[in-house]
Amino acid sequence: MPGVLVSIVIPVRGDTAPLERLLDALPPQAEVQLIVAATGDRDERWVALEARRADVTWMWGPPGRGPQQNLGAQAAIGRWLWFVHADSRPPAAVVPALRALDADPRALWGAFRFALDSPAWQARIWESGVALRVRLFDLPYGDQGIFVRAEVFTRIGGFAAIPLMEDVELVGRLK
Repeated sequence: MPGVLVSIVIPVRGDTAPLERLLDALPPQAEVQLIVAATGDRDERWVALEARRADVTWMWGPPGRGPQQNLGAQAAIGRWLWFVHADSRPPAAVVPALRALDADPRALWGAFRFALDSPAWQARIWESGVALRVRLFDLPYGDQGIFVRAEVFTRIGGFAAIPLMEDVELVGRLK
């Protein structure tokens, strides 16, 4: 299966610190295209980060997570689109997991398990609540890293241009 397996689209506004940590966790890989769809001020921090990560496709567009993710998807060349919030940390086995899904034509979309980087017991309660919501309602949110076959995303028209809950609206159409 030659070519790019997954285009990772990262919408971001403003602060570069969480984005920089995420990009550090995503080293360049042959099967992966990294796209940052940004909005806001492009200051010297952005310029430095762009220079340090020449392997990233940098895009600037209108505000709003839905429009940003659609902008990033327009530049995507991967068979899968994976939408990742800048303050997220990717699971270690993302590429192998998507490679396995790629081999199954019935696999169209999904999301990863939600986990907080915190030792607090309250974090486990929050994670359990998210897991219950997903199990009962089949409703992952964008902070879980929604992934979808590129042709499916295109066929359903991408993210809606709404100010909030664009991830929930997308999942509703994907179901």
